[in-house]
Amino acid sequence: MKHLILMLSLCLGIGAVQAQFHEKLQGKAFDLEANKVQQGESFFLDGWYKGYIKLKSGEVLDGVSMRYDKLNDQLLYEENGQYYSAGPSVVQFHIASDDALYNFAKGYPKIGKFTDQSFYEVLHDGTTKLLKKHVTNLKSVKNEEGILEKMAEDTTQYYVIKDKKISL
Repeated sequence: MKHLILMLSLCLGIGAVQAQFHEKLQGKAFDLEANKVQQGESFFLDGWYKGYIKLKSGEVLDGVSMRYDKLNDQLLYEENGQYYSAGPSVVQFHIASDDALYNFAKGYPKIGKFTDQSFYEVLHDGTTKLLKKHVTNLKSVKNEEGILEKMAEDTTQYYVIKDKKISL
């Protein structure tokens, strides 16, 4: 009986932690199929990778399965087999792929169509910062059968921030 009570309390505790995790990220359901492109890739990496997320409050959530969506400039995360787009409380995230650690952050000065809510890959973080902006745009192309398909077209831009000013 003691073991049953212990197991039940552990299961309830784990569920509460997961709900709290989801609540902190202010996630909204994300439909991967509805956002799929027929040609090219709209994600930064091919798969889902573990990493950590830093929130506005300074809290860090570690071990999150995530992916960066370049098309919509948003962080996606997976929890219990469901996919979500993270809310505005996320200010930084790190993705540990099989061969590298990628650091993304937001909160930089506005430039062109990018706002302080846009995520950049941080290549150097010092008094002078070097940022890399990954962007995917969609264009419609006809396939071999003459049917219009969405094709992902990637661009990359580099920015330097010095004295709180951003430039190409």
